[in-house]
Amino acid sequence: YALGDSEPHYLAVEWHKYPKACEDIPRVRVCVLDLTGGETVWMETGDPDAWYLPRVDWLPGGGLAVQRLDRDQSLLEILRCAPDTGACAVWVSESRATWVDVTNDYHFLPDGRLIWPSERSGWNQLYLVDAAGEVVNAITALDGAVTALIGLDAAGDVIYRGYGGPPLGALSRQVWRAPLDGSAAERVSGSVGWNDAMLAPGGRFRVDTTSPPHRLSADSAEPLDGFPEGLLEQVAEERKDRQDEAVVRHPVAAHHQHAQH
Repeated sequence: YALGDSEPHYLAVEWHKYPKACEDIPRVRVCVLDLTGGETVWMETGDPDAWYLPRVDWLPGGGLAVQRLDRDQSLLEILRCAPDTGACAVWVSESRATWVDVTNDYHFLPDGRLIWPSERSGWNQLYLVDAAGEVVNAITALDGAVTALIGLDAAGDVIYRGYGGPPLGALSRQVWRAPLDGSAAERVSGSVGWNDAMLAPGGRFRVDTTSPPHRLSADSAEPLDGFPEGLLEQVAEERKDRQDEAVVRHPVAAHHQHAQH
């Protein structure tokens, strides 16, 4: 199966094995390789014919987290594995009668806890899970669904994107901030429309993107310490002027660009 990579100057194509119907499926295993020439340790993740292994992460305190998904895609488990022995134990388990989604909206905390997405309430929300795999509390409580875990800011608050209930629902995506205990959630995006955000390393500042109805998207930022005062505002204002000009002079092109967002 061909996957196109548009990052290089010219399109690069990567070929991946993708079995057709009635062909053998890949048998995936996880190992830890000692680069100094030591032993290769295979993780005990279960029968390769019974499980997909969609995510593998190093844990902040050491060890390996391996997510395994059954072939029916209705059971997702996080295994905590020891790199030196290969022994694995189930940490978190998520199951549905229909199917379980695999996402990147999780975060391992330095103290051994985990921010984990789940649709157990009927809507996708974020939960705080302790080192024993027990849910401590819900971090989010939107009327709709969380669509992305953006990260943690410098204060340790969770930044996430989601939408609420009627009347707009998924037509208005917003960015929110909440502490790990789930109290006092605050919406940090201001306008109706599709909003998103990015965090700098360490969460020292956040760049917000908004795409309101009938207007091109715009960026704003909360600057980090030592950033030149007023520079972000100046850049944002210059971009706004260019967008206003594009809307006036090229309404069709501007509308097409907005639609792509």
